[in-house]
Amino acid sequence: MKPCRPAKNHADKFVFEISHDVEAVGCIEMVRGYPEADIAFIGLLFRESSQGRGLGPQVLHLAEAIGMGWQCRALRIAVIDTNPRAFEFWKREGFIELLR
Repeated sequence: MKPCRPAKNHADKFVFEISHDVEAVGCIEMVRGYPEADIAFIGLLFRESSQGRGLGPQVLHLAEAIGMGWQCRALRIAVIDTNPRAFEFWKREGFIELLR
């Protein structure tokens, strides 16, 4: 397991498997209260063969519900610049670029 971000501990980190038709197709990692107490940081990863099947928006909806349950007002992500497909997905879902 990767180390948690500064000022967070393992009790704030959650990893969920994403399954479709009993097949593991990806995972979502969430850190509660990072980088601010009312923000949840998420990482979403799908197997390449599972991308483009419409699962991302559904999983994002679940992540939003989890974040709301934590009293978070926003979700935050990071996208590496070598992954333009992911960047376009997040833009379509209403995320805005804060830093580059």
